Amino acid sequence: MANYNSGLQIVDIAEPQRPRLVGSYDTPGLAHGVAVAGDYAYLASGDLYIINIANPKAPYLAGDYHTPGGAISVAVAGNHCYVADDQGFLILQVER
Repeated sequence: MANYNSGLQIVDIAEPQRPRLVGSYDTPGLAHGVAVAGDYAYLASGDLYIINIANPKAPYLAGDYHTPGGAISVAVAGNHCYVADDQGFLILQVER
């Protein structure tokens, strides 16, 4: 989940009545939205951060993209990443 001041928070919900924090990755911006595709989380946190979550206990930055304004929402479909930015809308091609 995107956790505003704390970046990405990875939560195990195998037991929905007792969710537990498994891992996290802090980003410099304010995390507003996240999309997960395969082993990657795409985090809208001012810029776009691509975080490898193959090992949820040890996520790491796989890449980033500086957006023109502040990235606030993100979605991923196929090989495209759609980013809503306070300056407009971006469509990025992603390779996984």
